Amino acid sequence: DSIRGQIAALKNHFSSDLINYHALFLGNHDALAAGSKLICFAAQEAYDAFGFRPRKDQRPFLFLFGSVDSLLKTNQNFFEQLNRLPFYTYVNIGFESVDKTTLAAIGKPVTVEKVKKAFAKMLHINTSYDQIEITCNFVAGDNLSPEHDECLADLLKNADVSGKQKGAIYLSPLKD
Repeated sequence: DSIRGQIAALKNHFSSDLINYHALFLGNHDALAAGSKLICFAAQEAYDAFGFRPRKDQRPFLFLFGSVDSLLKTNQNFFEQLNRLPFYTYVNIGFESVDKTTLAAIGKPVTVEKVKKAFAKMLHINTSYDQIEITCNFVAGDNLSPEHDECLADLLKNADVSGKQKGAIYLSPLKD
């Protein structure tokens, strides 16, 4: 009921201007943690209510944020359901670092091992599903652990991405 109410309020707010939109952003900090049932329900309800349709050869876009832990908890069935939605879906994961000292300094409650495992899962999903693209964020800055840049460079240098064109990696600058 809450989802349907929010969709109705958005439809009312955008009114006749809704035709100019071709994307849906679901959730908040970690929408991926909501699970496939809720995500797929909300996405399909919004698709139908907003009248989204493919334009030329492009599907509407669905955007979600997720955490390292929620990505690791998702299973193949979740991504199969997401891939069947009438959207091209982008999921952005905040990895932040593969350096233990940096993760501790920024208060990121994950281990280096989890980040590496989630990064590998991201690469696998990007090659396995044609309508899903997982992107990620890492921090950048002058005041990070000296090992931060080395660990990130090592992760990226050894990533098996030959011939793949999905999975942008964003660097988010930290000030101070």
